[in-house]
Amino acid sequence: MMLRHGLAYLAARGLPALLNFAALAIYTRLLAPEQFGIYAMVLAGLGIAHTAFLSWLDLGLLRFLAAYEVRRGTFLGTILIAFLAMLALAGLASLLALWLTSDPLLDRLLPLGFLLFCVEGFAELHLRLANAQLTPAVYGRMAITRALVALAVGSALVVAGAGAEGILLGLAAGAVAAVVAPTRRELGSLWSAWRQVATPVFDPAVLRHLFLYGAPLVVTLGLDVVLAGADRFLLARVIGTDAAGVYAVGYQLTAYTLGTLLVIVNLAGYPLAVKAFETGGLAAAEPYLRQNALLLWGIGLPAACGMGLLAPNITAVVTGSAFAADAALVMPVLVLAALLQRCRTYYFDFAFQLRAKVAWQALISAATVILNIGLNLLLIPRFGILGAAWATVAACGLGLALSIVIGRRLLALPLIWGEALRVCLATTVMLTALWPLRELSGLLALVLQIVLGGLAYAAALWLLDVGGLRAGAGRLLARQPAGHT
Repeated sequence: MMLRHGLAYLAARGLPALLNFAALAIYTRLLAPEQFGIYAMVLAGLGIAHTAFLSWLDLGLLRFLAAYEVRRGTFLGTILIAFLAMLALAGLASLLALWLTSDPLLDRLLPLGFLLFCVEGFAELHLRLANAQLTPAVYGRMAITRALVALAVGSALVVAGAGAEGILLGLAAGAVAAVVAPTRRELGSLWSAWRQVATPVFDPAVLRHLFLYGAPLVVTLGLDVVLAGADRFLLARVIGTDAAGVYAVGYQLTAYTLGTLLVIVNLAGYPLAVKAFETGGLAAAEPYLRQNALLLWGIGLPAACGMGLLAPNITAVVTGSAFAADAALVMPVLVLAALLQRCRTYYFDFAFQLRAKVAWQALISAATVILNIGLNLLLIPRFGILGAAWATVAACGLGLALSIVIGRRLLALPLIWGEALRVCLATTVMLTALWPLRELSGLLALVLQIVLGGLAYAAALWLLDVGGLRAGAGRLLARQPAGHT
């Protein structure tokens, strides 16, 4: 079942990732680093705002929809009423910020940022529901529509001279399109709950349950967002917005590739593991957790190593000339940081979530942020964007180590040492095959490098029989009807 969901989410997240790749290629050729830096900082601020005001509702919806199955209308109605209240609170905070500051750039961008905050928040709520309901087709239609409309509108506005604001308006248009993409029948339960907002479906007990679960996670996610965005603000402060823009390109390249691949694993595996844990405890969830761990490492390690080796050609092909050289410098370091962070977030942090002890995540994230900011202040003046990247690696490594050590005291998630070693060997085979081709450049060369590396890795996985691959393939072939070709 996890494989089927994983393949569905591969399309659901893979196509939007390709569109985001195209957007990055277009925008880095049309915008100067300073303009891209403004866009990147608005996105970082938007991430902080969404985390502070709305993420606890997203997380609660994903975690507890199965538990409230018999009271779904009340559960979703409570979430939607709380969502509207959070929008109102965020609006008041925005007005206060405009009143207290006199920054012309903030005056120009904050109203647009609040609009984007509202529509993106509603789109994220829909996506979480589709994920929690185990409906990857609906999720995919929404995600693809969102990325396609954002690219089309954003590109048109940038060409028309709208600059960074054009990209942000494109994102808002994409979020609106994503909400109307599914049919009412597909998301009937959400539409039904939305229509019931005017009726007494609000349950304070449900809200309290959501808040007690989500509040520590909000702190955790907020700190993680600070971890992801503080370096950009510090780079802009110490060096300039052009440095923040170049660094953001390397960061987004990592997010659209490695980040997309690993979030697919999480989208496919986490709801299944939660549902199994709710019904049968760790014993029932263990098969899903093992599959999740193997897919996470089996996809993440070779992808990170391959991107690190091929970073000069990847950045030269995807980004504009003003960004390519510096993005290639930081990309190998950032993919290492991303791998460490995703291993923590998409596996080892499950111990805190399944045991509902998420306050530990907040404490771990606080430690990583303190280390990250301290190292950024120390390293950015001396090493620039590369110093910021290595500060992120150190912080993510600390977070992973703490999650493993503390989490295992709460819930002993299964470890897959033997399979992990086989994945390391297969990745070594892949890197050996790619090494002679590492200095090739151009789009065709990149395609050749990806295909050859993928084939070498797949062959090594088969020979090493990682995860019982050969037996699984045999069972799949045995299910084919006679005469099927």
